[in-house]
Amino acid sequence: MSGPDADFDSGQKGFMNIVNANFGIWNIPAGDVTNLQNLQTDWNNKYAVGGKGQKATRSAQQTKDKTDARKMYVSALRQFIGQWLKKNTLASDAQRKSMRVTVPDTTKTKHKDGIKHDIFYTQKNMGGGKHLFACRTSEDSTKSSTAPEADGVIISYSIVDVKALQAKASLLAEQAQQNPLPDANKKAADAIKLLDPPAGPEECDKQKTFSGAKFFLELGSANTGKTLYAFLQWNDSKNPGRVSAPGDLITINI
Repeated sequence: MSGPDADFDSGQKGFMNIVNANFGIWNIPAGDVTNLQNLQTDWNNKYAVGGKGQKATRSAQQTKDKTDARKMYVSALRQFIGQWLKKNTLASDAQRKSMRVTVPDTTKTKHKDGIKHDIFYTQKNMGGGKHLFACRTSEDSTKSSTAPEADGVIISYSIVDVKALQAKASLLAEQAQQNPLPDANKKAADAIKLLDPPAGPEECDKQKTFSGAKFFLELGSANTGKTLYAFLQWNDSKNPGRVSAPGDLITINI
């Protein structure tokens, strides 16, 4: 609807040609179309004598009449588009685009590639189950920094009471020796398996997301003495699922 008169004139002609051919199919009242047709006629007549091509012969009043006719026509066109075209399910997006009606882009940009940068970190036990992590892109750096393609960090982690599990595994192993039944052996084997650290983020049972490269992980004083297994990944929150490869397994005594 904006731009030079010549561009507007070309666009409105194409718009009205499509409306005239389809308004019945689109269930648009004939009266509303007639109103546009009348405003189009008024624009055509006044543009013919007051447009830029008639600069040598047009009067100031003819130029003003042309401008006023365009304003009234544009106002009606915008109202018509909002009421009858933007959400009309009988009109296709292809038709809307051909009429220069804006079609919202509902697709999200997909990033096939993950974040390329490796992730490194320093960690400090602040006491009471609180740990400070400072992540960075370079192993040799001492300053926290976020990967250019990321805006934060995901930490996937599990908290394991290793001592308690070891005691349970030992007890079950003794019971299995005394009672060598398949069920007893399986319980002992399962208990020992729980001592294995997670192989990757997908095997962790907790996950948190933080913005920036520096964050506090609150684990609670009740977990003091237990073991934290964790993996860090750069995260792009604007594109869910876009992360870096996980760093090495982190093992920390809480």
